[in-house]
Amino acid sequence: MKNFARNSCLFLLAAGLATGAVLAQTNTPSTSTSTNRPARAPRPVRYSGKIASLDTQAKSFILEGPAKDELLISSTTRITKAKQPATFEDLAVGQQVNGTKRMNASSNYVALTVVVGDPRPPVAP
Repeated sequence: MKNFARNSCLFLLAAGLATGAVLAQTNTPSTSTSTNRPARAPRPVRYSGKIASLDTQAKSFILEGPAKDELLISSTTRITKAKQPATFEDLAVGQQVNGTKRMNASSNYVALTVVVGDPRPPVAP
């Protein structure tokens, strides 16, 4: 029984010292700022509006409205018109478009998808 009590006391003393050492280590500021995780891309955001202007050189378009959102078209942008694949050349000023966009590293919005036309046909009376 004496051995058990002595071993228990030694165990508790060792555990207490180890906890103090761990707490001391966590209170010191870290000099390393890098993490092993890669930076996460921003989440896609929905957009909708009419095309106010097109820039064929930059392959971009601006939506009407107070925000005047400019959306860049990349090689991975999926453009559809009447549920069929389309190209940037199929876009025209005044067309209703909607889709998703994501901000790139240069803080510009890149269109991930562009759907030309009203997404829902009007309901017949």
